[in-house]
Amino acid sequence: AFNDEICHWQYGPVVPRVYFAYSPYGSSPLNSDETINLPKVEKSIKQLIDCVIDECLKHSARELVTKTHKESPWEETDSNQVITQNSITKYFCKNNPLDLGEKIVG
Repeated sequence: AFNDEICHWQYGPVVPRVYFAYSPYGSSPLNSDETINLPKVEKSIKQLIDCVIDECLKHSARELVTKTHKESPWEETDSNQVITQNSITKYFCKNNPLDLGEKIVG
């Protein structure tokens, strides 16, 4: 859905460009008045993203950290290295770690 690199950081996979764009907010809510240029995505991709977000919101940050640290793209990458698109694709084609079930079938 996007081309940015995903990196192995201490608490989980991170898209550095996104992290640095929003890190000044700390734990404060994001300013809803700010204009954000989001790329257009297919309806099926948007539905998948919404399902993933909804499921992740059911878990604590600690649970999500623990979950990502057990997944092969994380385990096979050293700290601060890029997690390859190939390793992510390979993992998620064979696994459904959030148990999304039929929700992801478009």
